[in-house]
Amino acid sequence: MPDSEEIDGDVYVSPRYLADSTAVGDPALEPLLTLGFDLRHDDLGSAYVTAPDRRVRLGFLPEGDDDGLWRINAYRGRW
Repeated sequence: MPDSEEIDGDVYVSPRYLADSTAVGDPALEPLLTLGFDLRHDDLGSAYVTAPDRRVRLGFLPEGDDDGLWRINAYRGRW
């Protein structure tokens, strides 16, 4: 990872199972749920977890030609 605080481009997750599906009990989301993140789903099959202080949000969007897209948003303050 570069020394810069800004990441421009794709971020690859290893081991790959951490970037897998959002099924119930998913190993990628379980640590966040244990920390109190709120889990929500939408009608398109996307899953989102939000930090208790609302400064970090992670989402899985099941779209595209591959298995889906993980999106991570971080904010300086509550959104």
